[in-house]
Amino acid sequence: MTWVKLDDAFPDHPKIVGLSPAAGWLWVRCLAYCNFYRTDGHVPMVYAMRLCGGRRRAIHELISADLWQQTSPLGYGVHDYHEYQPSRQELDEKDNKISKSRSKAGSKGAAKRWQNDSPVPVPVPV
Repeated sequence: MTWVKLDDAFPDHPKIVGLSPAAGWLWVRCLAYCNFYRTDGHVPMVYAMRLCGGRRRAIHELISADLWQQTSPLGYGVHDYHEYQPSRQELDEKDNKISKSRSKAGSKGAAKRWQNDSPVPVPVPV
């Protein structure tokens, strides 16, 4: 699971204060999208358009506030994304480390559960 890093003073940042509520919410939702799907700050235009109901005003506000750049005809880039959010590579490395740690812990637990220091009882005929 990933987390979006937002400074607790971000609502009062000069770039954010001038945004409409729709543009501010679009920015936050798209940060979450980028982290969840590990896009390294790329926001597909179709996703942004869906979130703002096909009206580009909020998108233009984010570009004007220098929070986004149009990186291609198909999408936008979050300005300074890697300054505040982890990259896809960092997230993948963290996941691999966690996975290896869990695998090792599971192996230890299985070995402990199935080790048998006491002899197996042998039935004695009567």
